[in-house]
Amino acid sequence: MKVKANKRGFTLVELVVVIAILAIIAAIAIPCLINIIDSTTASSGEAQAQTLNQECQNAYNEIKAGTINNTMSKNADGTAVSFAAIKNSGITTRKNAARNAKVSDIAKYYGLNINIGEYYYCTSAAIGSGLTIGTIVYSSTGTAPNINGCTFIQLDNTITLGTLYNNM
Repeated sequence: MKVKANKRGFTLVELVVVIAILAIIAAIAIPCLINIIDSTTASSGEAQAQTLNQECQNAYNEIKAGTINNTMSKNADGTAVSFAAIKNSGITTRKNAARNAKVSDIAKYYGLNINIGEYYYCTSAAIGSGLTIGTIVYSSTGTAPNINGCTFIQLDNTITLGTLYNNM
C-alpha cells in the first residue's frame, strides 16, 4: 500500500494573493506615514522658531545689559562667547555688540540645533497678522511663508540681531 506524501508549502496563487494584499496595505500606509512625518517636522520647526524668537530677544537684552559677555559667558557646547562685549564695557559698546550678534551665534549659544536656512524673519508685518517685525517663522518648503500680507527674508549665517530688530 502506497502512502500519499503530505503536500507542504503554499501554491503560487496563494503567494500572489498575499503579495497583492501586502502591496495594497503598503499603498495605503506609506502616504499616511509620510504625512505624519511631514506634520511632525513642521510642528518641530514651528516650535524651534518660537524658541529662537524668544532666545534672540533674551540675548539682545542680555548682551545690552552685560549679562551675556565675552569675559564669563559660554556657549551651550562650553566654548567661549565671542559675539558679546567685555563684561565691564560701556552701554554703547554693549548695545553695538547686541546689534552685531548673529542669529546663528545666538542659536549656538542656547544649544539650538537648527538648519538656519529653513527660517525666515518678518520685515514688514500686516495689521492683524499677529506678527511683528523681526519675528522668526519656519518654512519647510524652501520658500518664504505666505502669512497675511507679511514680507519675509530667509535667515542665513550673516543676519544680525540689529538687522532682525531694525537696529532698535
